[in-house]
Amino acid sequence: MSDSTEVEGSPLDELEGEKPSRRGRAVAIGCGIGVVVLAGAYVAAVLTTQDSVPREAVVAGVDVSGQSREDAVATLTSELGDRTAQPIPVTVGDLEASIDPADAGLTFDADASVAAVTGPAWNPSDLAERLFGSVEAPAVTAVDDAALTTALADAAAFVQVPPVDATIALADGAAVVGDPVDGTELDVPGAVDVLSQTWLSAQSAIDLPVTVLTPSLDQAALDTAMTEIVDPLLAGPVTINTGELTTELDTATLTSVASIVGADGAFTLQLDADALAETVSAALPEAGAAPKDASFTFTDGRPSIVPSQDGTGIDPAQLVGVVQAAALSPTERTAAVELVGAEAEFSTADAEALGVTEVIGEFSTPLPPGNDAPRTGNIVTGAGRVTGVLLKPGETFSLIDHVGPINAATGYRPSGVVENGNVSTAYGGGLSQLSTTLFNAAFEAGLEDVEHKPHTRWFARYPEGREATLFEGSIDMQFTNRTEHGVLVQAFVDGGRTWARVWGTPTYETTISTGSRYALRSSSTVYNTRSDCTPEGGGQGGFSVDVTRTVTRLDGTPVEDRTYSTTYVPWNRVVCGPDPATLPPPSPEPTPEPPAAEG
Repeated sequence: MSDSTEVEGSPLDELEGEKPSRRGRAVAIGCGIGVVVLAGAYVAAVLTTQDSVPREAVVAGVDVSGQSREDAVATLTSELGDRTAQPIPVTVGDLEASIDPADAGLTFDADASVAAVTGPAWNPSDLAERLFGSVEAPAVTAVDDAALTTALADAAAFVQVPPVDATIALADGAAVVGDPVDGTELDVPGAVDVLSQTWLSAQSAIDLPVTVLTPSLDQAALDTAMTEIVDPLLAGPVTINTGELTTELDTATLTSVASIVGADGAFTLQLDADALAETVSAALPEAGAAPKDASFTFTDGRPSIVPSQDGTGIDPAQLVGVVQAAALSPTERTAAVELVGAEAEFSTADAEALGVTEVIGEFSTPLPPGNDAPRTGNIVTGAGRVTGVLLKPGETFSLIDHVGPINAATGYRPSGVVENGNVSTAYGGGLSQLSTTLFNAAFEAGLEDVEHKPHTRWFARYPEGREATLFEGSIDMQFTNRTEHGVLVQAFVDGGRTWARVWGTPTYETTISTGSRYALRSSSTVYNTRSDCTPEGGGQGGFSVDVTRTVTRLDGTPVEDRTYSTTYVPWNRVVCGPDPATLPPPSPEPTPEPPAAEG
């Protein structure tokens, strides 16, 4: 047996092992109590701050520091409420405008704005900021993007500044340049973003973003055109060669027939083909022979065709091509032009196809009694100017265009006319008779009446209701060829009468009827104090009359059924001088004194 014995699991061992375990539990219990205390304090802090605004707080620029939720809502409503009803000033570049919040769908929510800085703050950093720091928050607003976009789109049209394209004008051998200018337009999507974020808090007008609009013809296009077009064009003259004939087009001439046109972002040189051909032809009259159109003449009172003649000349299209190539070349400034055959625009076959073969309308009126040579001469002169005038289908005849200008230089002489109801004298007196006669020939032929005006009073030598006076500058007589054939005009004086005929191909059946006179008016005496007054016997009454014209095609198709109403004033007796009734009564003659008595 050993001197000592080790006993396992003795009570002493158990006691010694129990002491550390109890201390640990005590510490744990103490820590748990501390956590509970801290948690309670944290919860208390959260609950304490949830209904009040942080110690230092600014919402949408409004100071609401330390206020209760209700007070903060009231403060925001007071400070920001008016802004929601006022137009929002905006600027777009240099332009000023405004946006109505209601129309743009912009609203402000004060409760939600305060709620953003109140309520439970469970995050320790948020809680610390509530208790010890400062908070700055935007206002809570609602934005109707569609309404705001629409409002801004309406404003965009007002503030848009279109870009200005560069221009190049040619004149007198030089180029005048217009510089390009950028434009601007409102950036609507960008403006929506800016207004959504700042419309309520902005202290001044909100600057809205813009987009720069670049012109199609910009500085680069201008620079290219100056280098490739303008500089070569103005470098010097272009020489034209047509066989042995030569002429030069100087820069002034070139610029008079040229233009620089911009399209699709670039400039091009364009030459006026007709003007260029006329210029070269005038400078080289020996180059070729101009063609002659067919025409009509009268032989023994009947129309005959003067045949057309083809010629030779310059082809405008070919001329443009070679001149443009030379004008844009820095070195080769000569344009070789070949003469080509030139056909008449109106050939003999064209004239024959018009079918000018028969008289389709004819009329005559008697010359006034007496031998008024100036008046008759005026009619002869005017008749010569209208004879041979050809109207193709659809063309309109104007008498003034063919007989004018009416003055001494064109062969007319002064003669009697009726002006404003009074007889006076003017150049071309008698042309109204030519007008009336020609109008009736066209009227009988069924041609379309475009313009005519009867005399103010009726002359017995004309059919009543079928007159056409003439006055240069205000009164014309016009008719249109509505047939499918040509119409040729003829007029002359013969046998004491003025004659007018229109030739063509029979197309219409025309019926004209004249009604009875009505609305009769008696004549009176008129006193005329004008220096050029001509006394008249008068005595013819005034009246109204209706004339009806019915036009049908030869196959029976109706064309026109029209009634013309004409009113004539009375032909009054004209006395040159004042009305005696308007003169003061004569002074009474003095009573003679009795002779003195003789002593």
